[in-house]
Amino acid sequence: MRYAVYPISGGGFFRWRLIDSNGRRIATSDEYFYSQSNAMAAASRFKSRCSSWTYEVYGDLMGIYRWRAMSTDNKIVALSGESFSSQFGARGAVSNVQVNGGSASGP
Repeated sequence: MRYAVYPISGGGFFRWRLIDSNGRRIATSDEYFYSQSNAMAAASRFKSRCSSWTYEVYGDLMGIYRWRAMSTDNKIVALSGESFSSQFGARGAVSNVQVNGGSASGP
């Protein structure tokens, strides 16, 4: 896994992503950042704390599940990079982030 910071087209903002070895988005920042350095700093914070954040798995009326990571003050700091057809799949993705996100390369 690796962290990457990327620009948002047409807006001058940046976000970070956690990407697996196949190029799939595992997680993404919940917010936009005014500079690349701020996005990198946020990715570094997530990396250092991803094993201790609170994660919430939620579903919609169509049976699609996602997860979000929350800081200690209940601020959403990251979102799942993909949707899941089951709660079990979303919880497995959370476990993957908690176990491997701290050792991913970057930012």
